[in-house]
Amino acid sequence: MKRKIIVLTGIAGSGKSTIGSKIKSLKNIKHFSEIGREYRNVVACTTLDFCPLFDEVIMRRELERDEKILSLPLHVLPVVETWHIGNLSYAKLRSSKIYKRYLQNFKKQLKKFEVLAILIKIQNNTFEQRKTDLVNEGREQEHRQFYLKVGKGIKRIIDNHNIHYAVLEGEKSVHELTQQVIGRINSFKEKV
Repeated sequence: MKRKIIVLTGIAGSGKSTIGSKIKSLKNIKHFSEIGREYRNVVACTTLDFCPLFDEVIMRRELERDEKILSLPLHVLPVVETWHIGNLSYAKLRSSKIYKRYLQNFKKQLKKFEVLAILIKIQNNTFEQRKTDLVNEGREQEHRQFYLKVGKGIKRIIDNHNIHYAVLEGEKSVHELTQQVIGRINSFKEKV
């Protein structure tokens, strides 16, 4: 039997961390924040930089965390920000060598997990208002284009691997979006 897992995914500023912080206190939910964001806070590698070591570390850390998730009691539903789905999209844009290896590992993980990806989509103007990464002055357009590619890559990974998903509009209020995510979580938990 595969381990159920919810993945909150979407580009930077879509609301993954905000929603994660709202649902982490729910009964029988274990929230896991975005590993890439945590790691980026301690290294000098911006989103746009070519950092194969960064993507390698993220892959390893996600795989290690997967083992912890697999050991959780079955009544606890893990809700993970970004997970391999988002990280693969980043890695493909930054390092094809890492991406190929990561993709093979991801396919193995899909044999262990029953995934519901909640793809939170936002419009360009919302992205501009919410972006959380530091961008070098003069690289704003490049940054925007990069994240458009990341978003398309996330959707392609979901489609190419037949991952069950729901699309939610990230422009809604935090309360409304949180309620929609909770509804998806409850439906997924009840699914036999």
